[in-house]
Amino acid sequence: MSNLLQMSALTPSISCGGPAPRNFERDASLAARFDRRLSKFFALLLCGYAILLVVYAPLAELTFTIIHAFMFLITVCLFVAIKDRFLFFLVSNTAWFWSFSTYLYAATHLKPIEDGLFSPIRASSLGLLLLIASALAAGFVHFFRIGSPAAFLRSEAAMRVLSRFRGLIVAVGLVSLSVTAIFPNPTVSSVAGAISFMTWLGLALELRAVRGRFTESGLLWISFGFAAVVALALNGRSVLFSFGLFLIFAYLIFAPRVWNAGILIVAYVAFGAFTAFSDAQINVRSTGILGTGRSALWPTVEKFASIDTLQTILFPFGESAIRQETTDRLRLSLLEGSFGTRYFGLDSGFITRLVNLPYADSVCGLSGAIDRIRWDRLADILVNAMPYVGIEKTEGYADIITWDMGLRDVGNIGFPMITSVCELYTMGGWTFAFVASFFFMALIVFWYRVFLDALGSRVFLILIFSQFAISLTFTTAIITMLVPVVRGFPTTLLALFLLKGVGFAMKAR
Repeated sequence: MSNLLQMSALTPSISCGGPAPRNFERDASLAARFDRRLSKFFALLLCGYAILLVVYAPLAELTFTIIHAFMFLITVCLFVAIKDRFLFFLVSNTAWFWSFSTYLYAATHLKPIEDGLFSPIRASSLGLLLLIASALAAGFVHFFRIGSPAAFLRSEAAMRVLSRFRGLIVAVGLVSLSVTAIFPNPTVSSVAGAISFMTWLGLALELRAVRGRFTESGLLWISFGFAAVVALALNGRSVLFSFGLFLIFAYLIFAPRVWNAGILIVAYVAFGAFTAFSDAQINVRSTGILGTGRSALWPTVEKFASIDTLQTILFPFGESAIRQETTDRLRLSLLEGSFGTRYFGLDSGFITRLVNLPYADSVCGLSGAIDRIRWDRLADILVNAMPYVGIEKTEGYADIITWDMGLRDVGNIGFPMITSVCELYTMGGWTFAFVASFFFMALIVFWYRVFLDALGSRVFLILIFSQFAISLTFTTAIITMLVPVVRGFPTTLLALFLLKGVGFAMKAR
């Protein structure tokens, strides 16, 4: 297995016969330090993972424990085999956000590990299936050397030319983000969504240009403020979460030291601010305003601008009035038998979005055996992932499946997160879910290799692909996995190629 998955071999040679350019040498050094830092972090998590498994073993069903023990062992094998720690995170994410996070959530909330799950064994088995499919897909792409021979940006001259356009690249990406909030037209939103990946490319170029000195980058902080406004307009957390994850990975790459008093204070305040925004956003959503056609912008701003926000920033683990109001609505909703995730009870915090097993269980735990493949639904999802140019699209599959199962009234659109593998299971059963998950992860690793071949810098690669981690963890669904693969990455690669050509043409003049 070690030979099959020795992903450190993914790191390309920068030059042929001569010394690597200075900035590429620096990028390689930064990436190596990033790997060392994540190695220590994941080694610590694996120790905690093992302890949680042992502690809960006598308290959980034997089959449940065995399934999660297998997930732990597979993760250990991946940790040993994949030296590229970011790729390890992408491939092993199921273990962290299905198994480890479930155990950690139960331990921190002092609750039985299986309490509130409809079918703990089926939900856990889906997680194990997804992890095995992901590991095999990564090994398949590596073993057969599936990637691109193109290395059109792997030179200092090309990077200097591209860096000249970084402000324009970020501006195009941010405008495309705002377009999705301003224009409801599906064609416009589809094209804008494909271009929005440019934001992260431009910011990666910016951080490289300022050598990771965050305080010297006005472009970075202007972009962050712009994203906050878009997040308010969309009443969504994903945009801010994307920026947060980008900054975390950038900090781990560029910071000379990871821990100091200043960063701990900043991290605490940032966590409190994001928690306060999440509370305000969930509170407004719980009123049902999203289904009425009215804007959620000002209600969200009003909630976020309240004194409760300051209280939450200072005491993010406390109970604010806004959170209590949301809890009361959730309690009434559960008493009325509305669809929800039983495992979390009345907990509406954003941390629950990192615990994926209960979300899958909320549907797949009730679905029973699947005796046919719904090819029509798969075709609908593939069409939805394509750019919207004269194509008739359908509602989200997660909404449709809750209607078909009678969990919610037909037409009640809520975009429930039931996870990609649960969607695949309800679409075609165990074998179909495995094959499709294998295929999707193979596509992800394929694009990882293509960008690495093209850029020659894992610093760029990590920062750009940090956004794909959102699709695997925070907004996990088939459509959110397919959209970057089908639209975002090809568009970004094409834009890089064109910008390089334009830059060299301008330079020649």
